[in-house]
Amino acid sequence: MPQDNPQRKVKSQLQIVLALELRASGASYEQIGKSLNPPVSAPRAWKIVQKGLQTGRERMAETAQNLIQLQLNRLNRYRLKLEPNASDPTVVSTLVRVMERECKLMGIDAPTKIAETMPDGSPIQTQEPSLDFGKLSFEELLILEALNNKAAGDPAWDRSIRDFGSPEHERSYPGKPPSLLTAFVRALPSVEDRAGAATGS
Repeated sequence: MPQDNPQRKVKSQLQIVLALELRASGASYEQIGKSLNPPVSAPRAWKIVQKGLQTGRERMAETAQNLIQLQLNRLNRYRLKLEPNASDPTVVSTLVRVMERECKLMGIDAPTKIAETMPDGSPIQTQEPSLDFGKLSFEELLILEALNNKAAGDPAWDRSIRDFGSPEHERSYPGKPPSLLTAFVRALPSVEDRAGAATGS
């Protein structure tokens, strides 16, 4: 059974941290890949960033679970102090609220059901089709991410893909047929044109 290499693990963690920092600063995946040591391809840089984001989400979930447990411990102490005086109606009311809070934190309460209907009383179809992003290519994922950023109102929504249509990119891959991503970027208005449209000039 292969043993973990501590040095490799530390190097991998440093790679993830650097990749996340570069991504947060607006670097494209191609730029991130070239900045890592050793350099990696843009698809590999994307995977490194996604791994870092997933690790962050898992740590946040663990932290949230710990906070819930702390709240439950605190509520349990309150309940133990109140129970000897349970004959007092005011104490009973407080105990009920404490127990309601415990049930919510532990997810014991059944969710409130709200009937969703059309004006004619027929049910609303709320089931959404499942999406399989594994069927998209790396370039299609980058385009999708950029469009999501645009829909969210990010003024620099195309910063991660703009380099694919730049002269520098063409010099790096001379004679290579335009890819889907390159064609998409070339069809975008320039930064100057968008700035002029925004100011009405």
